[in-house]
Amino acid sequence: PLHIAYFGRLAANKGIDRMIEAVHLAREQRRDIRLRIIGDGDQAGTLQALVRSLELESRVEFIGAVPWGAPLFNLLEGQHLCVMAPLIEDTPRAAFDAFCRGLPIVAFDIAFFRDLAAESGAVVTTPWPQAEGLAQAFAQLSVDREALARMGAAAVAFAARNTQQIWLEHRLGWLREAQQRKNQ
Repeated sequence: PLHIAYFGRLAANKGIDRMIEAVHLAREQRRDIRLRIIGDGDQAGTLQALVRSLELESRVEFIGAVPWGAPLFNLLEGQHLCVMAPLIEDTPRAAFDAFCRGLPIVAFDIAFFRDLAAESGAVVTTPWPQAEGLAQAFAQLSVDREALARMGAAAVAFAARNTQQIWLEHRLGWLREAQQRKNQ
């Protein structure tokens, strides 16, 4: 199976219902897709009811909120990619957490993910806000494991070029340049 993870708040604006619908649509295409949803929020009950109504209990797993760090990273072990389907413009930090774990992303084509796809080579964007596009990307990646591996390597490389330390050094350099210009 293709193992897909979502981690974050279970809120209506995160598009988790679309992710679940995409698993259902991929299943109709005879693709073996598993979705692990990690987090908690006011939509948990509604999302669990959707899973039951689509008879996806064996394909969608809910895990409550866990602390960032080893508890989360252990749950991401064995996952092949992450899905992010925000219904509003968003800049999810979870994208960088996914990249650090070597997980490429399938996401709706909001501005953030279009830019991240162009810069990283580790994101597949699909039409907003359609579950069908997510399902198509899942189905394609479930059979193209070489593309998945390339995207995973690109994710790690992008994360390595964008660490906190690197950006703090950039900021320090920019401040020094500004100070030198001021002192001239």
